[in-house]
Amino acid sequence: MDNWSSGTPEASSSGVTPVTTHRAVVLPHRGAVILALGILSLLLCFICGIFGWIMANNDLRQMSRGTMDPTGVQLTQAGKILSIVGVVLQCAALLLWFCMFGFMVLVAGAGARALP
Repeated sequence: MDNWSSGTPEASSSGVTPVTTHRAVVLPHRGAVILALGILSLLLCFICGIFGWIMANNDLRQMSRGTMDPTGVQLTQAGKILSIVGVVLQCAALLLWFCMFGFMVLVAGAGARALP
């Protein structure tokens, strides 16, 4: 008897149960990795945020196409948001640091000219 004809797998004579699946092979999601990169971008450096942002965009695109497991969409979106926030905050802090450094150079230059 054909084990595949009824649509449900039956035990074959060899003892192995064939499994039928009509789902396409999908890649596992990387939501936890992206979320970790987003958290690291808030705590350490914006490079982690850039990688997390890029990976999240690629993974969300693959999830919408159906080539990646969609169960991690919420983790991926959260990681993307944290990555964006981390990059923006780190860039703002870097800009503030450069402004403060420039201000100190201007003050030091003005103070040096004021001395007799």
